[in-house]
Amino acid sequence: MNRREFKKKMAAAAALSPWLWNIQLDQMQHEIIYPKPISKGDTIGLIAPSGFISDERLNRAIANVLDLGYKYKHSAELLNRTTGYLAGSDQDRIKEIHDMINDPEVAAIWCIRGGYGLTRIIDKLDYNLIKAKQKIILGYSDITALHIAVFQNTGLVCYHGPVASSTIKNYSKACIENIFKDPTKLSAITNPFSLKNELTLRIPNHQSRTCRGAINWWEFINY
Repeated sequence: MNRREFKKKMAAAAALSPWLWNIQLDQMQHEIIYPKPISKGDTIGLIAPSGFISDERLNRAIANVLDLGYKYKHSAELLNRTTGYLAGSDQDRIKEIHDMINDPEVAAIWCIRGGYGLTRIIDKLDYNLIKAKQKIILGYSDITALHIAVFQNTGLVCYHGPVASSTIKNYSKACIENIFKDPTKLSAITNPFSLKNELTLRIPNHQSRTCRGAINWWEFINY
């Protein structure tokens, strides 16, 4: 295949993509379900379904949970179950997800880090359990695979946001608190001047700008 033919095929695939996405969305057998909100003082389950966890990452995740005003819980074997680049065997990580979802003390799930590993186990998760408990699941990077699998199999909305070991600035902190307080509430994406975001204040080119005024509404969905 020469370069011209390759470009033509890529353009055709790009043109078909929105149509294919719409078909998949229309064929979903599950109604959209929002998870339950949580309150200050509730317990957040810290899980590692992907890459291995160091002491530093775990301590940073715990500090972030406490700073937000919540309690934390994690597997007692979390730091001892490293399997190469993974946070334990496939069975270890499956069990951790199920245990935290099923634990009545745990109100929400926050993934400590991404990395790699979820695609090895998402076909072995108990989606009936996940749907029944309706807990917030928060994270990004490799955690996106979990978000997609949960939504496709249950209709439960998950949240693409900072992992628990991230450096949480004021803007991210406010967004996370909004999710925990009301998972159904839509958030506006704005220049976070009121939160004194250092990057947007220091470098004007990093500010979001209106090129042409309009009002639109859409759903973000991963496929």
